Amino acid sequence: MIGLYFALGDENPVVWMLNPLQLNHLAIGSPKDVDPNSYREFPLAFHRPRSPNQLNVAAENIAGAWERDAPGVQLPVAVHPTYVHTRLRAQRGCFTVHGKRNDGLNAMVPDTILKRYDIDPGSRDALLHDLATLGVTESVAFPDLDGLARDLRRHVLCEAI
Repeated sequence: MIGLYFALGDENPVVWMLNPLQLNHLAIGSPKDVDPNSYREFPLAFHRPRSPNQLNVAAENIAGAWERDAPGVQLPVAVHPTYVHTRLRAQRGCFTVHGKRNDGLNAMVPDTILKRYDIDPGSRDALLHDLATLGVTESVAFPDLDGLARDLRRHVLCEAI
């Protein structure tokens, strides 16, 4: 719902939905008998694994970009941010760390992992109203004084979002 809220601010709203567990399963090359949905986390370790048999693909991609000035592993991986700002927490922010391929994510993974939803711009007002009814407003997406002020301005002065 947060993604939809942000998308409705664009002229031609689009929502992309990513299954991070399946993306990581594809990137790591896990055995076929492992169900990627059985994992509940996709953490980014703060260190490199000690064993040469273990590969932290997120750490490899970051090291490739920042330490070696070279690409990391082939595909991107999904990670939680290592520093969580209030807005990131409210917006449930997660990221992809890309590796050797610099194509768009939609060109690298099947549509079973990444889906695109085009939103009819004519339904913007109705969707924003529905989201507000469900509790997704400016002050939820931006839990600070600015977000609260925009919410109050919309409620008190009946201004558009």
